[in-house]
Amino acid sequence: MSDERLVVHVVEDDGAVRESLRILLEVAGHAVATYATGSEFLAGVEDAEGGCVVVDLHLPDLSGSEVQAETGAIRPDLPFVVITGDGQLANAVAALHAGAVACLEKPFEPPALLNSVHAALAQHRELRQVNAEKANADMLLARLSARERDVIDCLAAGMSAKTIGKKLGISHRTVEAHRAHIMEKFGVKSLAALIRTALTLGFPTSSTA
Repeated sequence: MSDERLVVHVVEDDGAVRESLRILLEVAGHAVATYATGSEFLAGVEDAEGGCVVVDLHLPDLSGSEVQAETGAIRPDLPFVVITGDGQLANAVAALHAGAVACLEKPFEPPALLNSVHAALAQHRELRQVNAEKANADMLLARLSARERDVIDCLAAGMSAKTIGKKLGISHRTVEAHRAHIMEKFGVKSLAALIRTALTLGFPTSSTA
């Protein structure tokens, strides 16, 4: 993931503003792709390189909020930084509620944009890492038997081996044997690491016994 090429996708209809944003971001070391309309960006969003999106809320076709919403349904790994002019406070607030990392009112200082982009790219990396861990955990889960799934479910819920044994109708030594097999299949050496993997899979976090 650390070698992934991240791109700042700039969606801005004003050519002069779009060019100034491109220069600012490239000078700061970012790869940049620019789009004059929301439709142009959305046409290729499914295959767009990872990174973040800087979008003007006022566009000639779709609004920045619409671009944000449609992108979120297709590529939730692309965080948004929205920029806005006067009279768009309500839309800006809506964008923030929809998950935008930041909303900058024109004219804004270059450091404000760069800091917001930095935060958005950091969020993208975190999302990608979480997704990778989830995919790996799903692969590991497929290796488990039905009984081993029952055991790890109970372990994730905080149950002891004796409690699990009573719940499943097996001895606590059998539970410990299952736990050892699960740890071997997951490639972990501690119960804490096993629990972290189980929680990544979405198992319960508190006992219902």
